[in-house]
Amino acid sequence: MSSLLKRFEGLEGIKREREIRRITGVDVGYGQQDYINLFKICNAIWMHNGNPQGPHALLTSGRHSNGYADCSQILKFTNLRDILAERMVEEILLPNIAGVKADYIVSSSMAAIPFGDGIASYLGLTFLYTEKIDGVQKMKRFEVPSKARILQVEELITTMGTTRQVTNAILEKNKNVEFVRDQNGKIVVLTLVHRPEKLPIEYPDYRVLPLIELEIHNWTPEECPLCKAGSRALKPKPNWKEFLRYNKF
Repeated sequence: MSSLLKRFEGLEGIKREREIRRITGVDVGYGQQDYINLFKICNAIWMHNGNPQGPHALLTSGRHSNGYADCSQILKFTNLRDILAERMVEEILLPNIAGVKADYIVSSSMAAIPFGDGIASYLGLTFLYTEKIDGVQKMKRFEVPSKARILQVEELITTMGTTRQVTNAILEKNKNVEFVRDQNGKIVVLTLVHRPEKLPIEYPDYRVLPLIELEIHNWTPEECPLCKAGSRALKPKPNWKEFLRYNKF
């Protein structure tokens, strides 16, 4: 167990939150496991540990999953948001995208807004966000000037559906914008957590740069192996304490 995790043994409620607010970049190591540890401290990540007595996740889509990350529970702490934003830029973005230049950071609403704002603040850029209207992300409140250079930022990516909606929303506002791209011409998108069903994965039109990347599966109720093993499908947020009792992490 890391020294940072040990600091939180036995701490609950407001005492735990006060201690979380005292975390600085010096306390946090470098690498995926160190960032997962921050999620663990915030009780913000779960993966089914294989015990059929434990529940598994019933997603909003109706599908079932063996893992869940609630990024809002970590991004609500502005100190953690700022640490992760800095690490994202210095560890992931700059080493992978040479000479990156952008004018705007654009994120989807609502959960991605804090992380997008943190990245924009660290880079000294303007921050914009889309909004879900009739189930689709749209650019409602902002105009995007021609020739503006856009860097997309999300807090969590599963299927790329929201990411593509944000790109389309920007282009609906102004087709004469530029997206930050990699050397192969793919649109770059930063994300705190990337959780596809299989790793490694490549997308034909996007380059996803994550801080945390986990292989997490989801199934229809009919094909769910966890259901077949006797595990109950429950909504994660109202049953979170029960989920954490059977956590692989």
